[in-house]
Amino acid sequence: APVRTEAGYRVYSDDDVRVLQGAKRLVADGQSIAEVAQRPREEILAAAAGTTLPSLAPAAQAKAPLINVDPFNLTPAIEEAVTAVSVFDQDRLEAALFRVMALGILPPEEVCEAFLLPLLKAIGDEWEAGRLSIAAEHFGSSIIRTKILRLIEHERAKAGAPAVVCACPSGEEHEGALLAFAVSASRSGLRVVYLGADTPAADIVRAAERTRATMVALSITRKIGDADVSVLVSVLEPWRVGAAGRQVLVGGRGALHCRSLFEAAGLHVADRPSTALQTLLPETAQ
Repeated sequence: APVRTEAGYRVYSDDDVRVLQGAKRLVADGQSIAEVAQRPREEILAAAAGTTLPSLAPAAQAKAPLINVDPFNLTPAIEEAVTAVSVFDQDRLEAALFRVMALGILPPEEVCEAFLLPLLKAIGDEWEAGRLSIAAEHFGSSIIRTKILRLIEHERAKAGAPAVVCACPSGEEHEGALLAFAVSASRSGLRVVYLGADTPAADIVRAAERTRATMVALSITRKIGDADVSVLVSVLEPWRVGAAGRQVLVGGRGALHCRSLFEAAGLHVADRPSTALQTLLPETAQ
């Protein structure tokens, strides 16, 4: 996770360089990238210093079966990750995620939409089917959510870039689509202020005011009624009309169900996370 200069160049620390040197040496010695990914950071640094390391134990090698990653068919990678989650094996899960995320086969937006979000859904489906415990679901979802949040590159936003507050309103716990939008917005150069699930509307407004955001993006997947829409709009409206150029975007199944009400109130409604940014700010998305 390198820092960036004001000109936008990545700056790596000496420790970062040593990790890369150690990984390079281990690969040159015949280990696969997936095997290197399972080693503790200290061992990789030791390899950079020229220390001879033992081969991974057979049990460790068996933890994460090596699979060929096909960017057009990530089902095997998703299945491997779900298996790791089911047995609370973080090393195996990290290795499965690494093979898709760290090798550059997909840009961050597609990693999120084609791999991480389907993986979150698969974990949820396994839990609903009774094949995954609540604890395992929480274990896996927490790690994957952290991976998605790391795809939000705050340093990409240039000085003076518009800020967008991303949140799920009160009572909304599912933030997968919101995470996907936040990654896309970040990669487009916007400054993302990520609040996450179950955020009261008044707090969303306060965050927008304090960060001088010009946009608010909300995700609503649960079914809501006309009264819920009226309450939400009434809290957001003073902020939205308080200055020129302010916009509010809502997406998700719940938002689509009440599309006419939201649009009548002057809010934008997005059909999908992948097209939400164009809906909100077409000129920025380009």
